[in-house]
Amino acid sequence: MSNHYHSVLHVDLQRSRQWSDEEVISRWQILYEGTDLVRRDRLSSVSWFMAYLHEFIARKDNAEDKYKGRFWEGRFKFKAMLDVIAILLTMAYVCLDPVKDGIAHNL
Repeated sequence: MSNHYHSVLHVDLQRSRQWSDEEVISRWQILYEGTDLVRRDRLSSVSWFMAYLHEFIARKDNAEDKYKGRFWEGRFKFKAMLDVIAILLTMAYVCLDPVKDGIAHNL
């Protein structure tokens, strides 16, 4: 897709709450080298994940194109999928979107 992408994420809050403080620090430092800021809730936050992902992609693309400025037009849209039917419908939409837009001829 030339102007957007789809991500389907699963946040395992129960698992992240079982991490030791050392595990949280280790995971945080993988993302944010050298920082002392440690927040368990941010490691399981879709908003923080998307912000980090958008920043990473924007920096790479801006560097490649020798461009400065805003890369993304708007904020991400978030929909919680609370049951199996919602997950299946979302996955069908994600898979069929490139076909609908003529980017792909089949799945």
